[in-house]
Amino acid sequence: MDTTPFRTAAELRWHPNTIFTPGEGGDGDLIATRPGADPITLVLDIYTPADMASDKATTPFTGDLGDLGVVVAEPATIEQAQDAIRGWCREQLGRDDVMFDPWPQATTR
Repeated sequence: MDTTPFRTAAELRWHPNTIFTPGEGGDGDLIATRPGADPITLVLDIYTPADMASDKATTPFTGDLGDLGVVVAEPATIEQAQDAIRGWCREQLGRDDVMFDPWPQATTR
């Protein structure tokens, strides 16, 4: 995958697709936007070290973006998850100015 749109985007935003659970991974999308252009999306998931050691991690790209970016972390808080994502963006894209959409909340019935 060409990382140029993410490196040069006017805005980077991470959108979570799963409910945050302390100590677990999560699924999300990194979205790059530029004026006058369609947004470009990269699947950027959080895998725990245990996930990486198991067969859950079918595509362990932590450096090579391919079609999936993987942040390896075991966050206890949303802030720690966001810090891990910022670190991945800094290492892989040379920038850490990513913004975050709110994490979905669990519903009770």
